[in-house]
Amino acid sequence: MTVSVGLHVSPEFPAMIERTEVLGGALEADAEAAEKLGRRTEDIARALLDAGVVRAALPQSLGGREFSPRQLTETVERVNYHVASAGWTMLALQLMTGTTAALPFCSMN
Repeated sequence: MTVSVGLHVSPEFPAMIERTEVLGGALEADAEAAEKLGRRTEDIARALLDAGVVRAALPQSLGGREFSPRQLTETVERVNYHVASAGWTMLALQLMTGTTAALPFCSMN
């Protein structure tokens, strides 16, 4: 018996890349302040959340974009192009939230 499972490819991807590019200048302008704070500023964190970047790997059932691995990699790459630390943060966040959200919740007895 052959089971064929297709990889979900989000149609939202091109719009996400466009929104990420629009944020590029703001990410770059914010880099020094973020470095001093040791985190993204509130404005940039909100902009990344509003653009959907933060939820790129989450399943649609949890309000995410459910990007394929290739789409997620390219999205993080675009953020990374503008500010490497922001790209790294988005990658780590996606790996943690996406992986955790994809696992079934089970109770421990």
